[in-house]
Amino acid sequence: MKTMAAKELKNKTGEAIRTVSKGRKVLITLRGKPFALILPVTTANLEKSDLRPIDTAWTDIENTLKRSKPEFKNLKEAMDWTRRRGSDPYRISKKPFLTCAFKPIFYS
Repeated sequence: MKTMAAKELKNKTGEAIRTVSKGRKVLITLRGKPFALILPVTTANLEKSDLRPIDTAWTDIENTLKRSKPEFKNLKEAMDWTRRRGSDPYRISKKPFLTCAFKPIFYS
């Protein structure tokens, strides 16, 4: 079994996939503690899993989306919100995020 830190997995995903494709397991650690296990898929693994047929899963996704209310009215509102991540997401203001406390000095 190969062990990789989460950051290493991010940077070396291909290496992890090659390891799993050879039939070996990859243990992922987060802050030095076991976090996840990546292993090759076998028929026995699939039978034990809780995977649903794609048609059933997709129907559930569509039903959930129909019941949920969109957080934003349109794409522009969502994009504006993501651009203001550092501030209050519900603040609507035309003011710039950064203000300067200094007066400009002009040289003649």
